[in-house]
Amino acid sequence: MEIHIVDQYREFLELREQWNVLLKRSLHPIVFLTHQWVDTWWKAFGTGKSLFILLVYDGNELTAIAPLMIHEGAHVILGKPHIAIRARKIEFIANVHSNRADIILGNKPAEACEKIINFLTDDCSNYWDIMSLEYLLVDSPSFMFLENALKKKNISYKQYSLISSPYVPINCTWNEYAQSLSKKHKNNIARRIKKMSIKGAPIIKKCHDTSDLAPILDHIFTVAAESWKAKENTALSSNDQSRAFYADLAYTAAKEGWLEIYILYLGQVPVVFNFALVFENRLLLLKTEYDENYSEYGVGHALILTQLKSTFSRGLTEFDFLGPSMPWKKIYCNDTVKEHISLHVYNKNYKGSLLNYVYCTKDILKKLIRHTGSANSYQRIEKIKQNQLFPLEADATDIEKKETIHEQGDLKEDLFILTEKDGDVIKPQNQNYKDILEEEKIVQLIDERTKARQDRNWQRADEIREFLSEKGVEINDSRQGTTWCYKNSNIRMDGLEGSKCSQTIGR
Repeated sequence: MEIHIVDQYREFLELREQWNVLLKRSLHPIVFLTHQWVDTWWKAFGTGKSLFILLVYDGNELTAIAPLMIHEGAHVILGKPHIAIRARKIEFIANVHSNRADIILGNKPAEACEKIINFLTDDCSNYWDIMSLEYLLVDSPSFMFLENALKKKNISYKQYSLISSPYVPINCTWNEYAQSLSKKHKNNIARRIKKMSIKGAPIIKKCHDTSDLAPILDHIFTVAAESWKAKENTALSSNDQSRAFYADLAYTAAKEGWLEIYILYLGQVPVVFNFALVFENRLLLLKTEYDENYSEYGVGHALILTQLKSTFSRGLTEFDFLGPSMPWKKIYCNDTVKEHISLHVYNKNYKGSLLNYVYCTKDILKKLIRHTGSANSYQRIEKIKQNQLFPLEADATDIEKKETIHEQGDLKEDLFILTEKDGDVIKPQNQNYKDILEEEKIVQLIDERTKARQDRNWQRADEIREFLSEKGVEINDSRQGTTWCYKNSNIRMDGLEGSKCSQTIGR
């Protein structure tokens, strides 16, 4: 086997046909590995990075592609106090917007992975300090082959759990699935739909081609700007890079027949959208955001159920929520999740050895902390990782509407075909939020979120913020710390001491 390096964008573009042919017959064909996806991603996020794509040939046959890049930058060792060193990293051509990454493997996958590892650790050892291969599925064939190759060559590596991503396997009829959902959840959806109708006639539109894509994109960017994710800088339109990426992706996916955007309107006002792709008979929910001004109507849940029903009716095999597990997703997925890991490989040079030592030391300290009385914060973080926040039944009580849709249609109140925006918060109505979440628990969760932000674990921070919002707690970050208050309180968050309903954390 021989390896060829692709480090020029023009050469990458010329690979499109053979790239996609190999992917189609590979062990793990996913949309995030298509040439179109990688090209779209690179144009949006590739600034400051260098292509380092490895093509593995068995004779004249292309048998594997490792979509890698090299990036030199600050590698954080400790979050607080902030300590970092500059290191050269080999990574997948991916980030949080990609959700998953992998190596494209055709014939002789074990030999191809072994060849890739030998090439990187021998021929290219002076190119990098650490390999950080993130968003690998635990059950991905390449992970097993890579791990075996690393062990065989006696190379130091670490495996870290990243996220548990929920999905709905479609192996029954829609009626059977609908009956498995909480009756309380469905009743609340119907109730919210009636309440929502006061604001305007609920209408759902589906976009899957380029005919009216421009105004649709304007609408979803408008919704994203009003979502809670905008405050966290994680919204679809939070910066020029992500905005350009999703706009370009929408047009590319529409041309390929992958695109599926659902938008719920109240009257003429867009209030929630689901941005999804359909690939290899699976629906992948990339983004779902809602206008916070309409969160009390549970608009996100209404849209999710509509799209779910459509997925069942078309005979797809899976509805993949992507992203981390959250309480609102468990309403639909129970415990069916896909585990993701991060594989870190350390070079034997000075910086690689230093990083390896630092991370080994951090792991030892964590183990020690677990067995001491001072492990409170660590244990609380572990509980969040295990999704042991609070009973989800309370969350399920806040679902709002329902409706049925045929490409573009009005919401109907016949059997609860509704969904709420993907990451939307389900908020209790006409209740005292103090009865729902005690102040002590709020402070604990905010402490955990602060620690997650310090560690740059933005997904965990977003999850905690969303959960608190579901419980009617509003938080605000500033240089002085994080303030919070109950949403029904007349006392505004100002971080001043002496407020019973507003407190500042982490001053």
